[in-house]
Amino acid sequence: MGSVLRHPDLIGRIIEYAQKTKIEFKVTGRSSSWRALGLPDLRGFCPQLRRVNLYKDQKNLKNLKNLETLCRKEIKKGEGAQGLWILHDVLHIAFYDFATLNLGLESWNEKERFLENHLASELFSVLALDYFFLIFTKTKGLAVDLDAKKWCQFQKANPFLPELGTFELCSALFELYFTGRSPLIYDQIISKDYQNWVGHEMRYAAKQRRYVLQWWDDLEENKESKKEALLVGSEVHHAVWELLSIFLEATQKDWKTYLKRVPQNANTFSKFKKYESQNEDLDFRFTDIQALERSEILKNLNKAKNPSPSSLFLFWQIISTFETKRFDRRTLGSLSKLAKASNENLPLKDLWNLVETTVKNAAKGPHFSSGPPDKSTLSTFFLP
Repeated sequence: MGSVLRHPDLIGRIIEYAQKTKIEFKVTGRSSSWRALGLPDLRGFCPQLRRVNLYKDQKNLKNLKNLETLCRKEIKKGEGAQGLWILHDVLHIAFYDFATLNLGLESWNEKERFLENHLASELFSVLALDYFFLIFTKTKGLAVDLDAKKWCQFQKANPFLPELGTFELCSALFELYFTGRSPLIYDQIISKDYQNWVGHEMRYAAKQRRYVLQWWDDLEENKESKKEALLVGSEVHHAVWELLSIFLEATQKDWKTYLKRVPQNANTFSKFKKYESQNEDLDFRFTDIQALERSEILKNLNKAKNPSPSSLFLFWQIISTFETKRFDRRTLGSLSKLAKASNENLPLKDLWNLVETTVKNAAKGPHFSSGPPDKSTLSTFFLP
């Protein structure tokens, strides 16, 4: 099938995509300092709004020249830090745009298309930035931990492993992301490095299949199925390959022509039930507090009396609007322990009570503000 060549300046091309297609970069009012304590990324993810959220201490990255400079510094240092994850989000938006351009806005309200489109956006982001670019640099990857120099060793371990940069590799990862099966999974592997790499990919793919179905259920106000999406027989990897070719191989003329065709939608999720109903039972894993009035936030906070995933993310969203330096060491320790315990499925009750008191006191004080309500953020995704 041939291979897609690495674009010599993929970073510049992604930045240009964001600029020319008018992707919005929005400062959320939340602080990145909480990441050091083990809290998840609380910028919020909303490619359906053509928006990349930033922490308040990332305000300077709204200037895309600053973002580009930061990304190039991270690559030079071999870091997979904040700037490159922002580019990962831009690539998600690029595939959302591609899906809308080719399938229409109405495709997002068809369950199978929704699941396909989102999982394909994840595949596209990881292939373009990680497999076709970062693994050849000091950074090695964001969503993967892989050095391109090990690929020949991996092919000796698994004779079915495709070449880097090929449609066959795209197809193998696609099968893993969409079905959990793939020629990458090989019973006779004796290489520990290979097993670590594929094991990580299997866990990452399973997590994405679970998350996308949870997001659909929340948008449609269904009872959570607690299952993973399973998409057998999809052909969407051809669309992923086509967009990879546009980003990585298109001439400058063809690239500029494509940029002019990109749709600039306000909200591809606007027809979902969540936007049309008056449901007050919100899941804050998929809802930004910035969608609500302060009184509504406090009302939901008063209902968060027992440990639950939704209440946990409500706590995190509220507390991250404050700087960590506002709290004493003991309080910060409790918050950090709760974040760790929730990730490891440990008992939460005692820690929960301590953190609940801290968050409620902070939210009811004069310094709490989530900003002007923005209803479009009802569909923001927060799971790690």
